Amino acid sequence: MSGSAERLGAAARRELVRSCLEARRLRSRPVISGYSVGAALLGGDGRLYCAGNIECWGQTPSICAERTALFKALSELCTDFAALAVCGGPADREPEDFCTPCGVCRQVLLQFCPPDMPVLCVKRPQEVREYTLAQLLPDYWTRPGTSQQGEHP
Repeated sequence: MSGSAERLGAAARRELVRSCLEARRLRSRPVISGYSVGAALLGGDGRLYCAGNIECWGQTPSICAERTALFKALSELCTDFAALAVCGGPADREPEDFCTPCGVCRQVLLQFCPPDMPVLCVKRPQEVREYTLAQLLPDYWTRPGTSQQGEHP
């Protein structure tokens, strides 16, 4: 088990799952696709950053729930991350399947979060699949000259 996964206890897991499902219901704005996504990102200090996907009519400025949560955390000076939970599905009903972060989110998350960080993909509170970021994007890109993710040369 990874160092990040070992730090994530049962209570924290339950709260992450609950929070991402709640974020999907309350914070998502899927005005184009009708596909609602919620994310909950746990900072290393225990703070929780929740977000939903936000779609804009021009589509290019739309943003996924995972990046919204990450950017909220970064803007609040959080730089250490312990885990992420994500769920998604049609906005008018409960999720029908598991939702994983898109490729862009995977790469952005790997720039700022540890590769062994747990990612909980939630269908229902009792149905959760767990991956690490590196499992979701095994050949992720790193910037030459950096010794760790998110560090600037």
